[in-house]
Amino acid sequence: MKAPVVEIAAVVVHYGAVLLVKRVCSAGEVCWSLPLAVLPWGECLQRCVEREVLAATGVVIRSGAVLHGYDRMVSATDGAVTEHSVVIEMEADYLGGELQPGAAVLDAAWVSALAIATLDVDEKCLELLVDIGFI
Repeated sequence: MKAPVVEIAAVVVHYGAVLLVKRVCSAGEVCWSLPLAVLPWGECLQRCVEREVLAATGVVIRSGAVLHGYDRMVSATDGAVTEHSVVIEMEADYLGGELQPGAAVLDAAWVSALAIATLDVDEKCLELLVDIGFI
């Protein structure tokens, strides 16, 4: 029996900017999104997202409450599901560190609400940022 992959996204807002990473999205296109971690067996959500955000961006965070969750599914032309992820979006506090993109991402940036309009941002990321009042 197949099981979905659990992914955790960190919503880190610091001095009026949100932490975003540039990566290859599920459709194979490049987009900006929240830092995302795949939950390995035996690791809690909080520790996983804190570790992965540090590795992907050089930023130290403390994870907080769950904000939102959703299913992300990709289907083949015949309708069969080929990918299934459960994405959990968590708020996180900036603790320190210098922004330095890691090997798992193409770039990382602190992005203001105004600047988001100039980037190709993942649709689900945009929805969440609207929901929390960032944009």
